[in-house]
Amino acid sequence: MALIGSDVPAKEAEIGLVDGVFTRMQSRESVSVGLSTFMIDLNQMAQALNSSTGNSLVLIDEFGKGTNTVDGLSLLAASVSHWLRKAPVDVPHILLATNFHSLLQLGLLLQHLCEYLTLETAVDGDELVFLYQLKEGICRSSYAANIATLAGLPVSLVQRGVEVNTHTVYHSITQMHTHIDSLDAFVV
Repeated sequence: MALIGSDVPAKEAEIGLVDGVFTRMQSRESVSVGLSTFMIDLNQMAQALNSSTGNSLVLIDEFGKGTNTVDGLSLLAASVSHWLRKAPVDVPHILLATNFHSLLQLGLLLQHLCEYLTLETAVDGDELVFLYQLKEGICRSSYAANIATLAGLPVSLVQRGVEVNTHTVYHSITQMHTHIDSLDAFVV
């Protein structure tokens, strides 16, 4: 921000030079150019992947949301891993915001070059409080039900969403374990 003349909300900052700022930020479909939201996202990510250097800043917000979850997660993991496989001097400075918690839970990233930060929150009963402070670590919950309540969705709808989520997660875990067990049997 300081490099383009913006105010930096900090008491002090040590900021090096960057040779480029690449973003994958919110997109909208463009009927005028015939591109879907997902295609625009892919174009933005391709530009960052093909043109960034070790002195670049890459800002990625929710890449992969324009397609199904598995494909989006896979493309995000492959994109970030592309950079992390490079020599450390060639890896751009990457700031990534994602709701794909399984990116870390499934170990899809090379962990040695990454620093994980999350926004600090507190839960007071059913109320979610955003503390607007970064802390080390990863978010262990999406807080979807809390945020849906904050947004004003009917309580009965939020409760039903929690029930469906619990049922879906249980069956997904059961299927995953069955699949892993069958792979283990195949390997032996």
